[in-house]
Amino acid sequence: MTQDYVFIKYSEMLNVFQSILEREGLKTEKASICAGILADNSLDGVDSHGVLRFENFADRLKNGEMDGDAEPVKIVGNNAFECWDGKKGLGPVNAVLMADRAICLSKEFGIGVVALRNTTHWMRGGTYGQRIASQGCFGICWTNTKANMNAWGTHKEIVGNNPIVFAAPGKDAPVVLDMALSQYSYGKLVAMDLAGQMLPFYGGFDKAGNLTKDPGVIVENHSALPIGYWKGYGLAIMLDIFSSVLSNGVSTVFMPESGHTVSQVFISIHPKTECGIAVSDIIRKLKIECSNSGEDVHFPGEQTIERRRKNLETGIPVLSDVWTSIMKRFEKQ
Repeated sequence: MTQDYVFIKYSEMLNVFQSILEREGLKTEKASICAGILADNSLDGVDSHGVLRFENFADRLKNGEMDGDAEPVKIVGNNAFECWDGKKGLGPVNAVLMADRAICLSKEFGIGVVALRNTTHWMRGGTYGQRIASQGCFGICWTNTKANMNAWGTHKEIVGNNPIVFAAPGKDAPVVLDMALSQYSYGKLVAMDLAGQMLPFYGGFDKAGNLTKDPGVIVENHSALPIGYWKGYGLAIMLDIFSSVLSNGVSTVFMPESGHTVSQVFISIHPKTECGIAVSDIIRKLKIECSNSGEDVHFPGEQTIERRRKNLETGIPVLSDVWTSIMKRFEKQ
């Protein structure tokens, strides 16, 4: 099935997003942060956590699933470690504040660890890894999620795909790995389903327990395939334990009983010395070795940089039906 796309200037998308969010009651500063993160995600080619997620974000704000006025509160502070309560506030705003707090702690103690409970979807985790790396720090961030993967060897959806981000400062650009612990993030599955595309590799299970490349079936069944099979499943459990217990928040297994707020961890490591050149040297050597073999290789986050450049020049490609729906909301007085 062929889908029609329109190309939207970044500045236009940013303005539309911010205007709608302010109309839904957000103060200008918070609307600017959220609109910027959602537009930046689409600019970087991550529509699944940008323009495709925008109306859902606005709806959750409007119906009270997120508290646009809430401010996070520090519960525990112990030198380099802090625990905060997100008060069911805006996930992207809370995550920016916690990443910045981890950076601040790391510049004082060498490492900063911030655990956050009772928060909402942070959109794209890479946003916060990039933020940490831009300050010359090494970052590790992750979140637990609602149950969307099977416990390995069962048909029970009880484990989250718990995205994790690793970020390192580079001389010219940060090296950022942002990945869910499912073969495909649910945002990516939804995006490919909307575009009428099948997955290039198996991404989950159908109702009979068979592997499938149909993204719609996987989303409907909440049965994504973990990366590395049982290894990804095991890692997902450990990330859930770390985030929920360190923050005194809600584990994936208790979310049906406790409501859907998530727990997150933000770690910043400040090396006290300039490391960007050393990181870039590793990447350069990697590329040289592969090119000598007649092959090309990308470092984590490199293609994102290229997509950003291209989309700034030509406009951000958006499914026409999606943009039409957003513009109807924008033009409604």
